[in-house]
Amino acid sequence: MSFAYADEAQPKQNLLLNKLQIDLQAKRFDQVNKILGRSSGSKISLNDLDLLAKREHYAPLERAVSATRAMEDFHKDVGMSKNDLFKVAYWFETHPFPKEFESVYLPRSKTGLPQTVEYDPKTGLRFISSGKVIGEGAYKVVTKALLYDPKNPEVVARCEQRYDTKHSREFEFTRRLSGHSGLMEARAFLIRKEGKAQYNTIFAKLYNQGSLGNVLKYTHTKFSLSEKMQIAHGILKGLETVHKNYIIHRDLGAANCLLNIEKNSSGREVDAVVADFGSARFVWEVAGMIPEGHSAYSAPEGVYHERMKGAQYYKTDVFAVGTILHWIYYEKMPRWLKTNYIRAPQAKSARYKELMLVLKQDVSTRRQELEKKVRHGKSLDADEQFEHLILRMLHSDPNQRGTPQELRLELESIMRNK
Repeated sequence: MSFAYADEAQPKQNLLLNKLQIDLQAKRFDQVNKILGRSSGSKISLNDLDLLAKREHYAPLERAVSATRAMEDFHKDVGMSKNDLFKVAYWFETHPFPKEFESVYLPRSKTGLPQTVEYDPKTGLRFISSGKVIGEGAYKVVTKALLYDPKNPEVVARCEQRYDTKHSREFEFTRRLSGHSGLMEARAFLIRKEGKAQYNTIFAKLYNQGSLGNVLKYTHTKFSLSEKMQIAHGILKGLETVHKNYIIHRDLGAANCLLNIEKNSSGREVDAVVADFGSARFVWEVAGMIPEGHSAYSAPEGVYHERMKGAQYYKTDVFAVGTILHWIYYEKMPRWLKTNYIRAPQAKSARYKELMLVLKQDVSTRRQELEKKVRHGKSLDADEQFEHLILRMLHSDPNQRGTPQELRLELESIMRNK
């Protein structure tokens, strides 16, 4: 059924409304469901349906109308007509989900609805899957979905990954760390089985700027010093939580940080979070592994990763975040990201020597200039203090880089006093 948002009813509308009223009064709800679930050439406005629902005290229809009005602004975003949104809303309001399942996944073939619907019994949240792909990885697909809420609907990201023992960590670690600031906000975690296959799905907040990597590479977005600090604070806060749980992220490229920008009365609010735990491991599992999935972000010691022990990987995560922040602060891609020193064909000693030289030229020299200024009794302004913090994270000596907590506290002090 399609809807015209007008108050004047046409003859066909009157006939259909009368039929609905008669069936409601007779409590023939199966007939009501057929009429409201069917697509016909007649047009009935939401106003008319709302009046009918109130007149006959039929709460499911009243809630469905209210929900459709709340969701209608999102119909283009998720690729659904307003008519389809109403059909799903009415179906949700007349089909309670069972509580005993871990999750409910109902494709169109089972419901006759225009889209797949899903339900999480643990949270009571219901989702409408749009199928609009917004990202793909080696083992997952990310699409848009709509969190069904009659009052506060929300377009969210739906990340689905076929489960296997090698590539299941993203779901496990995201669920373990859920609810902490600085990390991607998850809405629900669903598991479904189809025969022998298992699919893990994460519904999460949709960050309106997408990945920080895309913003840095493909847009002309400029950040103020305060905004750069806000981004750094969010990422450091997220990494602090990761490390406190004895987890090494191992893939801290800009592509795996998400960015949201909202306008407010004072300008913009910028929020960055850490995401994508597909390469993450517990600290006791990582010995000998390549430090970062995006291996160009690896610290110099990563060239000889086969020698590395568990706790050393905390420092390589810090170096990777320092690389992201260097890119943000100086507004250009760091030179060492343009050559993959971990996988390059040259001898390891040559790769290590070249990477150390680049870091000396682009990091150490400037860091030492700032430190010399302090030794000569001059104070650093907030901009220089922030710059020094970033350069310290990129120190060639891992023990000089600091921990995420130390760096976060230092950054907070800079932000308070600037």
